Amino acid sequence: MQLLLIGVSNTLLQYEINSFVLKRGTEIDKDIHSIIRVNKQCVMVGQRDGNIWVIRIIDLKVLHRQQLSNIDALTKEIIKLKQKPNEYALATWDGLYFGTIKNNRFKENKCESYFPNHYINNVLDLKEG
Repeated sequence: MQLLLIGVSNTLLQYEINSFVLKRGTEIDKDIHSIIRVNKQCVMVGQRDGNIWVIRIIDLKVLHRQQLSNIDALTKEIIKLKQKPNEYALATWDGLYFGTIKNNRFKENKCESYFPNHYINNVLDLKEG
């Protein structure tokens, strides 16, 4: 079965692609602004107030929730860094953050923002491969 995940306001919806039938949904407390696949089992969701959620794909169970330190702002984009396994860059309204995923838990590398007080709209990892 092929699945499609859609972030609609504060709800993550799971659809079966071929029939486009809604399989399930799970609500989180604020708007979803980014979704990225972490591994075969999980996705990471960034939301409006700087929370990061790790959610299991098959049943949409929330495995972990992490509030970014010293931030109450939109997580605009999440990218997986190609040169560092399990490391991610998070673009926010209050700078650029970095973190890792281990055992389906997100942890900030440092409790600081790069380019603080700047709205980071996009991030692109230029390493090939």
